[in-house]
Amino acid sequence: FSPGFLRHIEGECARIRNAPQMTPESTRLLETLCVIQTRVLEELGKEMSEGAQFLGQLMGYESNDELLGVLDAGLTVRNGDDGDLNFA
Repeated sequence: FSPGFLRHIEGECARIRNAPQMTPESTRLLETLCVIQTRVLEELGKEMSEGAQFLGQLMGYESNDELLGVLDAGLTVRNGDDGDLNFA
């Protein structure tokens, strides 16, 4: 899986989201593409770090408010007493 493939999937998701009318088929396609995107990121994360896996999980959130809340909470938990982020 290449970065170009992930950008293509993201572009297709954006195109469907921005369509003037959502049909049941386009909604299902959007859901399927989001699942594919999440699975690809999870697979890539297995070979990478915990941070990549975390980002893969964040892709599952449809609401930006939820995503930012979870990300903020994760960073708060990871933040050490010295103010530096600890990812291990």
